[in-house]
Amino acid sequence: MDLPENELRGYIQDKGKPMWTAHNNHNIRYFKEEEIRIITSNYNTLLGKGSFGEVYKGVLDDSSSVAVKKYLHNVKESFAKEVIIHCHINHRNVVRLIGCCIGENALMLVTEYVSKGNLSDILHCSEISISLETRLGIAIGCAEALSYMHSQMYGKVIHGDIKPANILLDENLNTKISDFGISKLLSTDKTLYTTHVLGSIGYMDPLFAQSGRLTSKSDVYSFGVVLLELITRRKAVDDGKFSLIENFTQAIAKRKKIREFYDVEVADDNNMKILDEIGKLAVKCLAMDIEKRPGMKDVEERLRMLRKSQLQSQEKKNFVCPGKYATTYKSCLEKGVVLTVKRLKPVVRPPDEVLMERIATTGAIKHELIVPLLQYFITKDEKLLVYDYFPNGSLSSYLHGKHKAPVDWNTRSAIALSAARAVAYIHSTDAAASHGDIHSSNVLLTESHEARVSEHGLKTLVSTPTSVTTNNNMAQKDDVYSFGVVLLEIITGKSPVHTDASEEPDLLDWVLSIPSEQWATEAFDKNLLMKKGVVDEMVQFLMLAIHCCDKNPALRPAMSEVVQQIKDIRLSKDLPWGYDPFGGTSVEGEEQTFSQGT
Repeated sequence: MDLPENELRGYIQDKGKPMWTAHNNHNIRYFKEEEIRIITSNYNTLLGKGSFGEVYKGVLDDSSSVAVKKYLHNVKESFAKEVIIHCHINHRNVVRLIGCCIGENALMLVTEYVSKGNLSDILHCSEISISLETRLGIAIGCAEALSYMHSQMYGKVIHGDIKPANILLDENLNTKISDFGISKLLSTDKTLYTTHVLGSIGYMDPLFAQSGRLTSKSDVYSFGVVLLELITRRKAVDDGKFSLIENFTQAIAKRKKIREFYDVEVADDNNMKILDEIGKLAVKCLAMDIEKRPGMKDVEERLRMLRKSQLQSQEKKNFVCPGKYATTYKSCLEKGVVLTVKRLKPVVRPPDEVLMERIATTGAIKHELIVPLLQYFITKDEKLLVYDYFPNGSLSSYLHGKHKAPVDWNTRSAIALSAARAVAYIHSTDAAASHGDIHSSNVLLTESHEARVSEHGLKTLVSTPTSVTTNNNMAQKDDVYSFGVVLLEIITGKSPVHTDASEEPDLLDWVLSIPSEQWATEAFDKNLLMKKGVVDEMVQFLMLAIHCCDKNPALRPAMSEVVQQIKDIRLSKDLPWGYDPFGGTSVEGEEQTFSQGT
């Protein structure tokens, strides 16, 4: 009995028959017509049709979806060549060939099913939002596959019909090149001449159409057209009235009105330089002098450089702030969703399994006043944490930023209470639980200026197991100290650390240098004194802040006590304790002495 692959080869009649050997054809499956009928539920779901035939959706026994391409004409030689060429190609950006059917009445190909359809429909028949980064990714995927086909295989494969309709996209908009119906397999020759010219109007290399000369540069020309459609979202030929190629190349040559060609979705000021470079690359691919066209490997490398440049530009645009343990970025998703992404710095990081365990522990602590961890992404090279985005920024930006805004005392004291409640809740979950990095930059504000504590547990994520264990006993008291500094910022409006060359003392030292009777005139934020009746509250808040910053951790209050004291102050109650920051007698008559320093 003759093997199916030998039957395929037997269909080929031309002189080049010896090279038509499918190196990988034992990896494909040969289906019977009845199997195809079952897989497609009797050809129930039509995906598309063309001059070659029809494509149906099917489902295999393992529940994986496939596409079945059914030839309407019994063109056995063309079918055999397409199968053999497809067998040669094993690349992630090429639709995977699963098998074929060599039936008496039907010739069929079975390939992987690609869920998002083709690029042409997405660009021209839908309103799907596509970022410039995604468009570059699509172009790079296509260029990578063509580069592989042209130079990294047993024989050179010329696709011959590169166009958006033959570029499929999966659910993540990754590229999958399809349709090798008119592709050519070359041996050592770099050029093929044919009198049988096939291709698609608007995408076919004019030199191939005129002379029948087919080379890898023919695919380069077609790819140049695809690049133009990606950046303009216009068809190469629109009802025969508008030639995208002619009009765009003329605009590039004259350096006039190029911007109006670009798709408005991506044509903002931040993207213009990248779009211009992509346009110039497309024009090079479209050169009528075939020797001036770049190779696909060069095109791929240039696109990668442009994507790197675009990502760096986008990263700079979305950069929010550096941090001790992570760099923070703003991430804009589809449908207006905005998130905060924190990229952990490559400082002393624990092994991934330890990191995952700590993420699970910190992520399990949920409270209305704590910014929750939404997602995380951990690989060998990247450690990313995803949170909600707070457009109003942090308490620090309100108090000390370039565009700082006045916040009244009632709002500030409410912020202090919310932040204290969040930290107290963290401490209540376990005797060793702590935030680890309390400061005003980690107190975020909602649109109504309500406080939310962020970066809970971030310090523990990047610390070694030894350092975490060693510091557990002191961690909560360290949080109390840090919270005390935040209170000082709220009361004084000053930054906790002076970064200029004035050699002024840090905030705590500065406050302690001011006699208590001068607090109102020297220490308190002047913006808060315009409203009557706040001085007494602010005095009590300042005493609480100093108490939290006591040099002796044992004398610092617990965060639960801090919460209650703030509540009492805001209700204009007397403090339930007689702490005197400068030494004195408590209500119980016991001597307490404040010890300055950290």
